[in-house]
Amino acid sequence: MRIVAYTQRESGVGYHRLFMPLAHMQDVKVHVTNLPTLESFNFNPDVIVYNRVTFFQDWNAYRAESSAKIVMDIDDGWILPTNHINYAQYQFFRPIIENNLRHADCVTVTHERLAEQVWPFNQNIHILPNALPYGRDQFVPDRVPDDKFRIFWAGSVTHNHDLAILRDPIKRLLPLADRVKFVMGGYVDSDPVSKQYWDGMLNSFTACRAMPHARIHATLPEDYYGMFAYADAMVVPLEDSPWHGLKSNLKLLEAAGKSIPVVCSHVAPYTYDADAPVLWAKNKADWFSHMKSLILDKSKRNEYGQALHTWAIERYNFDIINAERRELYRTLCGAPASDGTVYENGGNDNGA
Repeated sequence: MRIVAYTQRESGVGYHRLFMPLAHMQDVKVHVTNLPTLESFNFNPDVIVYNRVTFFQDWNAYRAESSAKIVMDIDDGWILPTNHINYAQYQFFRPIIENNLRHADCVTVTHERLAEQVWPFNQNIHILPNALPYGRDQFVPDRVPDDKFRIFWAGSVTHNHDLAILRDPIKRLLPLADRVKFVMGGYVDSDPVSKQYWDGMLNSFTACRAMPHARIHATLPEDYYGMFAYADAMVVPLEDSPWHGLKSNLKLLEAAGKSIPVVCSHVAPYTYDADAPVLWAKNKADWFSHMKSLILDKSKRNEYGQALHTWAIERYNFDIINAERRELYRTLCGAPASDGTVYENGGNDNGA
């Protein structure tokens, strides 16, 4: 089976949803590119896979030139709230994404709630949760020692409202400033606009920099997991809204890879994993008490970190999920499923 994946090297979504799964897929030939080059056409793919958008717009014209099946992956909602930094940009992307959904032979999503959003546009949906190949590639369990207890957060510039949730709870931790350090991963200061947003998020995360802190600059996706070696606990704040609820639980899986205990907002999508062994924060008092307990109680943080690691391996096994992905691509191309079933539409419909 021959597969072309369209993504950019700088795309974290492309790394997790396309590049990394395909790199670990058995018995396939893969070509990854960011542009529809002559080389990618000459590769004569059986399957073309991409996330959200690609340079193709006239799908009818493309299908006249190629028999490849089109798999569109989407990992998040595409109708952004008005306070989102990318709201204006997605007014342009929304009709493109919805058109792509309609023309895909199959759409892969991260969970059932996102499948429900896709259903009006395409009913051939397959759920492939995020997963990480623990112990392989960059996903090793090593940690870098430090003389302070490090509370870690990593993300992008789009999380300014999420980090604002932590502003007051972290101020209450000032009496423990001699024991703790706040580490921010993914920091970008390459342009004045980015720096302004990032510095605002850093202020929320460090009690206006009164707390000892460190910044780890963003790197390419194939190297990003190294920053998690500077974490002793991780915080996962998230606003409560229908759009935020369409995100995935990737942050929990990332923490699990290094057995890092997590304090997490008690909101969707994380609450869909109701049995996840994390410290749930429903209000500011919870954020304060949970962070404080992890700072002071080594046995508690070891217990929660190991429990999260075990839970993630059992619930989100990378090899099992990636085998499902390969099976989907095979049946989409008309090959019999492993149980002998031949799908009439060439696809695999998990429903919504």
